[in-house]
Amino acid sequence: MALNTTQFGSVLKVFYLGPVREQLNQSSVLLSKLETKSNAFSGKRVEIPLHSDRNYGHGSRNESEALPTALRQGYSSAVFTPSYQYGSIRVTGPTIKAARDNRGAFLRAVDSEMKGMSKDLRASVNRQIFRDGSGALTACSGANSTVTINVDSTKYIKPGMTVDIIDAGTSAPIASNGTQAVATVPNATTFTVAAAPSPATADGDKVVLTGTYNKDLFGLSAIVSTADPSSGQFGQIARATNSFWQAGHLTAGSNRALTIELMQQAQDESDVNGDGDIGLIVTNHAVKRKYGQLLVSEKRYPPGGEITLDGGYSGLEFNGSLVVADKDAGGVEDPSTLNGMYFLDTSSLFFLDMGDWDWMSEDGAILSRRDGYDEYEATLFRYFQLASDQCNANTLLDNISE
Repeated sequence: MALNTTQFGSVLKVFYLGPVREQLNQSSVLLSKLETKSNAFSGKRVEIPLHSDRNYGHGSRNESEALPTALRQGYSSAVFTPSYQYGSIRVTGPTIKAARDNRGAFLRAVDSEMKGMSKDLRASVNRQIFRDGSGALTACSGANSTVTINVDSTKYIKPGMTVDIIDAGTSAPIASNGTQAVATVPNATTFTVAAAPSPATADGDKVVLTGTYNKDLFGLSAIVSTADPSSGQFGQIARATNSFWQAGHLTAGSNRALTIELMQQAQDESDVNGDGDIGLIVTNHAVKRKYGQLLVSEKRYPPGGEITLDGGYSGLEFNGSLVVADKDAGGVEDPSTLNGMYFLDTSSLFFLDMGDWDWMSEDGAILSRRDGYDEYEATLFRYFQLASDQCNANTLLDNISE
């Protein structure tokens, strides 16, 4: 009997849901730490009550003076909506028919598609939790009126991607040829497309995966900041008028050498601002190497070298905190460099989750026929958001020379 789409739905769930989830959990140190801290919810949004101000109706007085005026505690609410994440595969009818007598053969036929999609999901979520929610992969550098697009960095740009070039002024794709596939990525600051954008791109125009602008997960660039992210207010609270929602930020007019004292200042900043208990310090490989050099020069390198973490990752130690590097850690505009370190109180960071990764099957079938084609599609999805209930417990140490 032929393996039909209904039967394959069960096979797909059993054989592929587990491996996809596992690869996502192993994709980065930060993601593996946060995936275990997920708060389930239903509905369209989550409101988190925040204690945002003290009662200052107190003070010393002379005898017979009026008592302090009664005031009250201050409260606010952070509001989060989920980001809808999807990954789809497609197989042809002949592929299904060719394997009609052998379930294993069919699984092997779609194995490359499933593994490829799981890697793409891993890379996407891993990238997003370091970004600002805008979906920006990079920004255009200067005007581009040919098929060659100059950008700040091609770190996240890959051949075959379909991207939108978003006009910084209108927040819409460039009028003509603003949406198309990446043809080649010849170097670290240039990629090519099939047709020149019209009008020409301007400096600062954003490059995003098609359709994702301002729809990604919030990441560290949005959370550990003193300003609102470009994708909108984090938690729908304006930071300019609510200083309690601002993370610590140690910056300088120009890049400077990393020192133990600067790192101590960053850790202290979290303690002073938000009683932060820093347990994880995340950076890129270049800055981690700088810290390693400091440990060697001061003879503070851990015995036996780096500390091995769960999942095969390795890190260094600073005041009881782990210092780890992630390949996707980068600056907001220029992902190729970070020039900093995120000092994180991971108890203040968590996912709000409407459910785990699952296959769409509300209509009773995981594989659905594509209208007008001898093809079947399946979609893996998850609705969730990275949130924080205390941004000021975290600090960005910025302007470190790489």
